[in-house]
Amino acid sequence: MQAIFASTPNLIGVEKVGGDAIAPPPTLSKLGQVGAADLLLDGDGKVRRALLGVTTPEGALRQGLGVTLALMYLQSEGVTPESIDTEKRILGLGKAVFSPLTGNSGGYGPRDVGGIRFC
Repeated sequence: MQAIFASTPNLIGVEKVGGDAIAPPPTLSKLGQVGAADLLLDGDGKVRRALLGVTTPEGALRQGLGVTLALMYLQSEGVTPESIDTEKRILGLGKAVFSPLTGNSGGYGPRDVGGIRFC
């Protein structure tokens, strides 16, 4: 199994960072081929938001699984993320612009909007 992990550049492992954490496969972690699989549930138990990234207990930033996969694909198309405003944490990706949620974003305010959540 380790040989397959080491020789498959488009294989992405998952890690659950929050709550009952689940570590990713060590080989994929060393290769930087891991995305976080943590989800945010609204009060009614539905998933309506996604984390673009989470901070591990060790302080490392782990991209969400969807972000990891999307960026892999977009990179092959020549599209890479760019920082539009570092202070305000505004990111650009092709023609899209991502701004962090605030405590009063949409129907979610005022709430804890920790982590990296964008609208």
